[in-house]
Amino acid sequence: ADASHELATPVAGIRGYIGILRGWGADDPEVRAESLEAIDRESRRMVRLTRQLLGLIRSEHELEFHSVRHDINAVCREVVTNAATRYADKHILFVAPPEQSLMLYADRERLEEVVSILVDNAAKYSGEGGRVRVSTAARKGDVVIEVSDTGSGITPEDLPSIFDRFYRSDRSRSDNSGGLGIGLAIAPAVIKSSGWLIDVRSVAGGCTPLMFRGPE
Repeated sequence: ADASHELATPVAGIRGYIGILRGWGADDPEVRAESLEAIDRESRRMVRLTRQLLGLIRSEHELEFHSVRHDINAVCREVVTNAATRYADKHILFVAPPEQSLMLYADRERLEEVVSILVDNAAKYSGEGGRVRVSTAARKGDVVIEVSDTGSGITPEDLPSIFDRFYRSDRSRSDNSGGLGIGLAIAPAVIKSSGWLIDVRSVAGGCTPLMFRGPE
């Protein structure tokens, strides 16, 4: 029911703007540009929701992993570059790991999916001109990946529920962040199935780091 509601909202928006374009908006350059931008935004929201729903369904079943040795820093830099393009209008400073390599043995696609989820979440809840940082480190035989942001943080009462499906705090709804409460439910399923650990720390009004780690 929650998913249907989330899908119905962008569909209604798209249909509304199509009606404007068919009626009188097509002859007004400003209205046409605004309508096309809105249709593009809402359609991307639908794509994101559909992708997350598929990931959620996949996480309910036994996940298949194809581990290979690869450079996690290169994966993180690619994720950060893509996020910087998506959130260019928010003027967020995205900080990626350095050019040096950090090799590990894991499923590259799954790790990229998790990093993307965390970076996307951090960007959504960072204000304009904020900062999202992805850092990596090798510690005592483990690789630690940390995603942090300078958003308003997560309150203590919300913290235990952030990985629940469709969970969004009242503050996130009022902020109109566009979050659907699905992405963070997928991340721990992937991480735990791969034998890694995931953790979150937060200070309301401050930095929100999400970390996960596993063997090199």
